[in-house]
Amino acid sequence: MADDGLATHAYDRFRKKRSEIEIGSADINEATVRLRVINMILFDVLGWDPKLVDAETWCRTTGFADYVFVVDGKKSMVLEAKREGISFVLPAQTYDDEPVPFALLAKECKEAADALRQAQSYAVQFGARYLAITNGHQWLMALTFVTNEAIEERHVFVFESIEAIDRKFRTFYECFSSTAIASNLPNLRLLDARRAPAPPKLSSEIISYPITAERNTLINTLRHVLLLVWDEANFNPDSEIFLNACYVRPEPADDMLRVANELLEQRRATDASFSATVELVEAKIVSGQKKIVEGDDAANREKPIVLVGRIGNGKSTFLKYLRHISAKKLLQNDYIQIDLDFVDRPATAGDVSAFILDEVERQLKQIYKIDVDSDQFVRHALRRELREFQTTPRAVLLSGSGQELELKKAELAFIESFTSDRAKYYKYVMRHLRGSYRKSIAIFFDNLDRRVDEIQVQAFLHASTIAADWSALVFVCLRPSTMQRSQAKGVLDTIAPRMFYVSPPRTAPMLRLRFQYAAQFASNVLPEEAYLRAKFSADVEGSLPKAADLFEAWDQSILKKPYIAQQYESVANGNVRLIIKYVRDTLTSNHLDTHKITDRLYKTGEYDLDENDTLRALIYGPFIHFDPNASLFVNLFEIRRADPTEHFSRVLLLEHCHRHANSGDKYGFVKLDTIHSFMGSLGYSERQITEATDALFGKKCIEGRDLNEESPELGSEIRITSLGSYQIGTLARKFDYLDAVVVDTPILEEKTRQKIWDARSIKDRTKRAREFLRYLDRAAMSLTDADARRAWSDISLALANHITDVEGATRQN
Repeated sequence: MADDGLATHAYDRFRKKRSEIEIGSADINEATVRLRVINMILFDVLGWDPKLVDAETWCRTTGFADYVFVVDGKKSMVLEAKREGISFVLPAQTYDDEPVPFALLAKECKEAADALRQAQSYAVQFGARYLAITNGHQWLMALTFVTNEAIEERHVFVFESIEAIDRKFRTFYECFSSTAIASNLPNLRLLDARRAPAPPKLSSEIISYPITAERNTLINTLRHVLLLVWDEANFNPDSEIFLNACYVRPEPADDMLRVANELLEQRRATDASFSATVELVEAKIVSGQKKIVEGDDAANREKPIVLVGRIGNGKSTFLKYLRHISAKKLLQNDYIQIDLDFVDRPATAGDVSAFILDEVERQLKQIYKIDVDSDQFVRHALRRELREFQTTPRAVLLSGSGQELELKKAELAFIESFTSDRAKYYKYVMRHLRGSYRKSIAIFFDNLDRRVDEIQVQAFLHASTIAADWSALVFVCLRPSTMQRSQAKGVLDTIAPRMFYVSPPRTAPMLRLRFQYAAQFASNVLPEEAYLRAKFSADVEGSLPKAADLFEAWDQSILKKPYIAQQYESVANGNVRLIIKYVRDTLTSNHLDTHKITDRLYKTGEYDLDENDTLRALIYGPFIHFDPNASLFVNLFEIRRADPTEHFSRVLLLEHCHRHANSGDKYGFVKLDTIHSFMGSLGYSERQITEATDALFGKKCIEGRDLNEESPELGSEIRITSLGSYQIGTLARKFDYLDAVVVDTPILEEKTRQKIWDARSIKDRTKRAREFLRYLDRAAMSLTDADARRAWSDISLALANHITDVEGATRQN
């Protein structure tokens, strides 16, 4: 789309010039029209640089072209000017803000058809992408060349009057301005041709599509064990047994754990010194010695410790490991730990403060048996302030006059001035806990990164205040995007927290440890506290040894074939939670032939998990057919219109992003306007580009710069994800994928449609895949760009080779 500011300024200029543009005469010659109207619109309104417009340019064999527009050194548009009296449209005809068929104009107005053909002859010889005609008041634009489309079949933008230009000015600007021509905006809309919709897919002929895969008794039995193990991680994430067995430290974790432990030790040492000072003061007061004023501890104010990482990178697990393994002894002996889980509370950003204080109070009472509202605790927490109150004129007066009741009332009012403001009161509570209880304070803001920005920001601000005012160590989990926006707003510049950047653990070691843990779980060799489950039935107990063997086999499969783990990492875009989910879904999938697995395992003593088995589980999910709504993958060859080039819109867009993935200066991001311009240069319409972009974004093949996983937005820049790279770099070149999406892809050739059927045997499926690939190769011939054809040729060759490999393996079996 055109820049809003530029279009708005142009419209303002148009409104100011409109009275001069509407000259009103019915028969002004061409030169006068150009001088009075066309030049005014081009230069004064649209802002063309006269240096970029050549007038009366000689075109051999044809004559002189009235206007030739040069953009980026190339002749991009030819505009033919006609005298005022020539009309290009029927009188009183009003056109919508969409292109209309050229054939309609030719039928209604012969002059328009002749003028457009004349402009086309100039544009063809100059190699200009656009042609246009105008009589000053009426403006028409079309594409010079469209693949497999005669000029009579083209579409034309029509602005039938000055009033129409006013009414449709945004479209007018996106047709004739230099910005629009440079960005190929007219091309995007003109190519959004009113073609017939694509024919039905093969899936529309399959009864009860998508059909659920048949159940497998053995795998359903094993599912119980798998789910118990995987659910153990969810329901008991603090388990030392599980953390010790399954936690994989990411690359910088050792350094971060060391620093975190040092911070905990430093905080404890500072608080021990503070506690000793408090005891000294109390001892001197009790002995009647001169009062020593306690320090205000301002020098020991903390800053929050922020764990930054995308959702699923392991921030929560890092905190669990720190608390229950790495720093367990120190935290249990010397700290009061407050766990603030933001996974589903509070509801709004305005509730953050109340949620924090409520949780602190609840956990102090229930876990540490500390009632901060009891009279004894309150008076101890405010003892310094109460001593100062006793020296006030009012307290001295009431005490000296014997008004004990009034003194007590005044003292109570004084106490309530603190306790009525909980945020203020808890500063004194924590001071008392650190001084008299000899406990340091550690507060963990967990799962905060899974909430909306407003809640994250408010919680972060409260965490900063708490760290400073309570002299507590506060750990906060945030998304990178939240940190970026906070930095942009200047929040971090004033707070300057300590930062830990948490990257996801290596997938292969993580999965191996999970499989080993599952094998031990099934073998019933783990400590008793690991089994938080009901007693298994006799049938399930009897199958546990087989389950243990299968887990061990899968562990060895990852050891021998680490690319299987990479497959899950790519599909999950590095999200550890999703990796675990997808692995569980795969291992309990009916696409795994568990009979073959167990049979080979007991005959040979070993079995290697097959990459194609895991891939089928990921592609098909619970069905035997590819379902675009249920599959983790997008159908790259989907089309909505009867346009053969549309089969490759998603492929080429993703491939273009893939080429920019390693641009270090921009971290792989490409401006969306650049994407539209590139795709437009390949002949795709704006609607086709938008549909392709939305489809890839919806399936997480591309992402915006705002990395908000909970409510992602496309934004003005995009980049390819690991899932997108896997799709275009690996999956799109595999028989398994081509075989799957054929049922979901409309086939434009009638003869080919008759050869595509719901095949089941591997022999028939490879035959069908060959036919489908040959069809796509013929469709690719409609691509006008040589680089685009080469990109598809590379994928096609890889597909053909893989089909051959599958056919060879089938013959051997």
